[in-house]
Amino acid sequence: MRYVIRSIKYLLLLSLLLVALMWLSMLSYPEEANLELLPFIKGYMLSERGRWFIVGVVVLAALYPRFGFMRSKVEECDLERDAIRIDNAMHASGYRLIEDGKDVKVYRAEGIIHRLSLMFEDSIEVRRVEGGVEFVGIRRSVARIVFRLRTYLHNSRFEQE
Repeated sequence: MRYVIRSIKYLLLLSLLLVALMWLSMLSYPEEANLELLPFIKGYMLSERGRWFIVGVVVLAALYPRFGFMRSKVEECDLERDAIRIDNAMHASGYRLIEDGKDVKVYRAEGIIHRLSLMFEDSIEVRRVEGGVEFVGIRRSVARIVFRLRTYLHNSRFEQE
């Protein structure tokens, strides 16, 4: 069910972006200032190119949860021992702790603008797994956080020497 909701959110966002681009396109032709947005969109969508564009947007929205979210494992990291480093990596990326369990920590984006830019799919779970921890969430955020955490862990090796 979560997959379908994510696809619908992405479809709505792409549709809104399409309407905004068409509106900006209309503004670029001042000689045709009497055009209205809805008839312009209707005319475009009824053309063959418009129908193929709709198919492409629907397919992209349907596939978005497949490539828009990821799991990433960080080796040699412990949820308890490296809790401060994990919290620092999350905080530096704009996330705050909302749920602290024994084997799972859940973080959420700080601020309404950050949450809105992530379409309210701003929850990142950090789970204890065999040999490390696993991050689950939206791809761009997880990739940044994992990179930052690996840097923190690498630097911590020099602290001990």
